[in-house]
Amino acid sequence: MIKNKIWKKDIPVLFSSLLVEYSHTNNLTIATFEEKLKKHNNASNKIINKIYEISNTISNNLKPSTSSENQILNEEILKELALILDNLKEEGQYLMNEEDKTVMIGLDVYLDFLVKQFKEERNNIIHGKYSFFKGKWKTLVYLTALQTLIEKILWYEENV
Repeated sequence: MIKNKIWKKDIPVLFSSLLVEYSHTNNLTIATFEEKLKKHNNASNKIINKIYEISNTISNNLKPSTSSENQILNEEILKELALILDNLKEEGQYLMNEEDKTVMIGLDVYLDFLVKQFKEERNNIIHGKYSFFKGKWKTLVYLTALQTLIEKILWYEENV
């Protein structure tokens, strides 16, 4: 059975392609990277907010220096800014890096679409929804899935 086999993860895919083209699958690799993307976006938003907070704190608390035109911040404000910067370091661990651009997946990701479609079709037949099969778009969906699968098998023959 397709789902019970452990497939070697040896097909390189761009992270963005993984999330866009294969989000329909229930594959653990995709779920892991979707969670990683959520954490990245959350951390990115927090960092942006902290930068605005730092900017506002600095602009609201600058005091002119007596010796020249330079402006200074008092010690309490500097400590507050240091705490904010420490929080930025913590958020930085959730940001994606260069290693995350390419993800290694197995053939099961490609086959999962066909498995899911088979289950949906089987359920439609069981429930007597035969009109669902009359759509011409279904042929395009299956041909596209098969073409992708054939391309990956040919890629395997050349690269593995």
